[in-house]
Amino acid sequence: VLEKKGFGVSLTQAQVSTSRNMPWGRRMEALNPVWIIAGEKRKD
Repeated sequence: VLEKKGFGVSLTQAQVSTSRNMPWGRRMEALNPVWIIAGEKRKD
């Protein structure tokens, strides 16, 4: 949609995890990803 309106588009995904205690040590539990969508109007 942004590209059709003449915007340059950049997408970034950030994945964050938190540690959880387990009987044998720790494990990493993934949290919901975050999407960063940036649009910049192109100069003609």
